[in-house]
Amino acid sequence: MPKYTIIIEATISDSFPVEADSPEEALAVAAENYANGVFVIDPQNIDEARAAVIDGGCDEPEWKEI
Repeated sequence: MPKYTIIIEATISDSFPVEADSPEEALAVAAENYANGVFVIDPQNIDEARAAVIDGGCDEPEWKEI
């Protein structure tokens, strides 16, 4: 039986409250908190997932929602 390599992409998200004087500062604070592990996204919060075969003679992978 042939074997194939499959790639799976998933988008996860969560929301976090941030106190800041501007939207730009809020994004900077959020980026710092995310990088430092203060904001952690639960992997159960999957918004979408898709998969494709990345070998087996395919030049461009055909993505399918899973």
